Amino acid sequence: MKKLIAALSLVWLFTLPAHAAPALQAETASPGEQDCQRYASAVGKQHDPDFIRVTLDVPMDVDRYDDSVGRQRVATIYKGTALYESKPGARRVQFICLHSGERNGAVFLDYLPVSVENPDLTRHNQYESWGCRRQGRFQVTYNSVADKVYFRHDGRDEALDHVVSASGARYQNAHLVWWGKGSTAALYRRESSRERQVDVCRLQGVTRP
Repeated sequence: MKKLIAALSLVWLFTLPAHAAPALQAETASPGEQDCQRYASAVGKQHDPDFIRVTLDVPMDVDRYDDSVGRQRVATIYKGTALYESKPGARRVQFICLHSGERNGAVFLDYLPVSVENPDLTRHNQYESWGCRRQGRFQVTYNSVADKVYFRHDGRDEALDHVVSASGARYQNAHLVWWGKGSTAALYRRESSRERQVDVCRLQGVTRP
């Protein structure tokens, strides 16, 4: 697990120059890299209503892992940059892709946002995986120094500030509230006169750098 934790701690959403690595091309990508591309496209279509396309850059960083993550066998970890295109616009991102071998292909891919101003804050991140009723798998990044949570919701990257609460841990911005209590949490949308619950989630796993 130490190698996976180290890999996850290096992944974050951030803006890159336009002349970054060239887009993924089938004739230059390895079979594993092509699997990650297909999986990234499938995840985007499933979880982001504004998704258009994502293009992973090659060559990717490759880490031979050959161990289990939970019940899933992971043979290789691919990391790199990509062009993520959605209706709000295109942006450069970093990604991590877990690959289970030739038979099962890619089994996990995600983009994990952190502070752009101070990337060193990544060592204070805690990455949590939640299972939610409406949106399924939901990734939340907590940063203990910034005292914020980061996640992607409805095609937007969100950063929520910690606020005082009578119970649990409450984070909010202008239009969303993330309120966790132990192994459960709820997501609310802030409206003019009330906060409307839009999802209920249960904690599935935690990764720390």
